[in-house]
Amino acid sequence: MKCNFCQEELAEGVTLCPACGQENTQEEKPAKKKMTSGKLAVIYICIIMMLAALVAPVVVNMMNGESNNKTVYSGGVIFADGNKDDVTCKGSYTVSDKDAKAKADKVIATAGDMELTNGMLQSIYWLQVYNFMGSYGEEYEINADMPLEQQLCTANQNNWSWQQYFLDVALQEWQMYVAFCQEAEAVGHESTVDFEAYVEQMRTELEDVASSEGFPNAEQLILHDMGRGASLEYYLEFLELSERGYDYYGTLYPTIVPTEDHIIAYFEENIDLFEANGITKDDSKLVDVRHILLQPADTNDEQSWLDCEQEAQALLDQWLTGGGDEESFAALANEHSIDGGSNTNGGLYQYVQEGQMVEEFNDWCFDANRQVGDYGIVKTTFGYHLMYCAGQHAEWYVYAEQTATNQLRNDTLAALLEKYPVEVKYSKIVLGAASECFGN
Repeated sequence: MKCNFCQEELAEGVTLCPACGQENTQEEKPAKKKMTSGKLAVIYICIIMMLAALVAPVVVNMMNGESNNKTVYSGGVIFADGNKDDVTCKGSYTVSDKDAKAKADKVIATAGDMELTNGMLQSIYWLQVYNFMGSYGEEYEINADMPLEQQLCTANQNNWSWQQYFLDVALQEWQMYVAFCQEAEAVGHESTVDFEAYVEQMRTELEDVASSEGFPNAEQLILHDMGRGASLEYYLEFLELSERGYDYYGTLYPTIVPTEDHIIAYFEENIDLFEANGITKDDSKLVDVRHILLQPADTNDEQSWLDCEQEAQALLDQWLTGGGDEESFAALANEHSIDGGSNTNGGLYQYVQEGQMVEEFNDWCFDANRQVGDYGIVKTTFGYHLMYCAGQHAEWYVYAEQTATNQLRNDTLAALLEKYPVEVKYSKIVLGAASECFGN
């Protein structure tokens, strides 16, 4: 007999589960709670995944689906054990509930004095699975009724199983947060976050979710969705680690910006790539513009248009009387503009390309004599626009700045990961199966 709540094997005649403490009556066993991967993803989106590049899929056409380390059979793929130093170490990491529970405290990775156990890894692993399934499961045709270790991953060309792919992503996720935490300590980063309060808040939220989904407590929710070996405490431990890491990197990230010389040099070094994408060092500009859109009461009535024009002029005069600066223009835009795309950010559109806006709006922005600080009134089919030129940028420089900034931030992250290397004992990793997910 198995426990109705956590599926632990019970001795004959025993009704009180020694694993979860729940009383099992002799009444008809309740139906298991099966949730879709999309719902599971929603439940567990309380971690901010800062570096989507680590998990962003790349579509690959896998030719005939064959590789050297698998045997195809009806219903799935059997992956053989591979390299002991990477995720191919085991063709399958899934073990029985008993073994998953017994080996939950086993340390399988270290980074400095920080350790990763199977129990915490299992939480991180299933988070990756559920988040990915919620976003890309249908696109990548992952079969929710078949074990992930029997499905060929199509997110890369490594001939991994989906289980190996998600395991690799989970390990990278842990390494990333560990590196942030260690660097924060090394540089003396002082946080304003009350991490203990954060953990307790997460505990309360998980209890609320468990209750709403019909589970007796959050521990049973975790066991159901993340399998034996996982636990509420391991899950909360990872949440705290991720929050600490995010806290540090969130302050570091905006400071990682290239200098003007760096941006110019980056463009020159990658000029062939930019030109291949139609970006050249010419006179093309991108414009920052603020506007206030006023619309006539009846667009088919001439008098309504005249009234709207007078309203626009009166508002412009009001702005000029008040000083005529950008800040006050932005305030008026938030108060008066009916453009839902910009009336909460001061009427601002940044990096507008020539031809992007309606003709009259575009012609005003890209007039050869236009200067920053210019203002005016423009009539379009949408109504009357009060215009303010907030900025002009060389197009090539904007794109060079964006890509150079991304590269610099990626390089900074790579340097941090190299500074705090991780040692993984792949042969010691085990994963418990989540209830009624992927063939279980």
